[in-house]
Amino acid sequence: VLAPAPKTRQLHWTKATAKQGSVWDLMANRTSDSALQIDDDKLKDLFTQAATTPPPKAAAAAVKETKKTMLDAKRGQNVGIVYARLSKRAINPLDMVCALDPKLDLETLRAIGSVLPTDDERKMYKDLSKAAKDELQDVDKFIISMCEIRGLENKVKIMEFMHEFHERFDGMQTQIHCLRAASKQVRESVNLQELLLIVPQLENRLNEGTGKGNARAFRIQNLALLNDTRAFSQTVTLLEFLVETIHGSNPNFSFKDMKDVDKASRLSLTQLEFDLKSLVTGFQSVETHIAVDPQAPKNIVTWINARRFKMDDLKTDFVLAREEFEETLKYFGEEKSMAPEAVFGLFRDFIRDFNAALEKLIKKEKKAKKKAAAAASASAAAPSK
Repeated sequence: VLAPAPKTRQLHWTKATAKQGSVWDLMANRTSDSALQIDDDKLKDLFTQAATTPPPKAAAAAVKETKKTMLDAKRGQNVGIVYARLSKRAINPLDMVCALDPKLDLETLRAIGSVLPTDDERKMYKDLSKAAKDELQDVDKFIISMCEIRGLENKVKIMEFMHEFHERFDGMQTQIHCLRAASKQVRESVNLQELLLIVPQLENRLNEGTGKGNARAFRIQNLALLNDTRAFSQTVTLLEFLVETIHGSNPNFSFKDMKDVDKASRLSLTQLEFDLKSLVTGFQSVETHIAVDPQAPKNIVTWINARRFKMDDLKTDFVLAREEFEETLKYFGEEKSMAPEAVFGLFRDFIRDFNAALEKLIKKEKKAKKKAAAAASASAAAPSK
């Protein structure tokens, strides 16, 4: 076998022709007698590298042992991502789930919940021997370890519920209180009552002599018609006329006592009821777990006892809020089927239009006062005849 040639560092230059009369032509005969001599040994030592002989190939390369997997590619990838994260933890998160340890963060709980074993996987791994399990990949062994934890799915759900409880509870409590407050505000607003007294007078005068005249009450959705009804001159709406009338006799008139109406217009009584049932069901699942597990951690028992009265109060508050809203519908003579978002949405839109008309009127009055003041000033400055 021929030894490989040594490797020399190449100088990638461009060759030229030593034309007659050029410097290269003149130098050709002086190379041998030049005082500058190249140290070939040093040049070779610096710019030449001895060739290395590759090690002989093994007669038979060892076959790399490949672990098996019983998961399909996509499932294996998803489980592998979660396993890679959890395997770096100092304490096994699955042990923390078994102990219902509240220190396990919500993000990790949701990660575990996203790869819980399916019924098919439980059956698939159930009858495997220890030797067969040892031949599987880590992701399979991770699934098997979850299969061996009794009630894992329920424990994960319980811990997720406990983590989310405060945010859900506080959110529901705020919405229920808002619904109660808005219901009271629209019934008890003195200014709204004054408005509801004068609006039928406007309508009856416009509808005098027709079947729509002589009305004592009206549906609250008719408030929107005030802003849609224009004078024949098209310069003013009926709402703007109403605002001017009210502002002339009561400049401080406003609906500031109905501050929760806007928020209440975004509430759904049906959704609130659904959310409350979901919260109650989750709470009951924790209570049930404690009841059937005599070894339930003390911290879970303490957690339940500290919140049981709060849950009772929340359920009572919801019943009162629904009764308050039903009383509001009755107060305005509306159908029982009307939803809070519809009722409070009508008042929200009317208040918005009323305030816009009031702002327009105030600007108009300021402009008129400024013009009158300028005219008075000009008149005073004019020389008397």
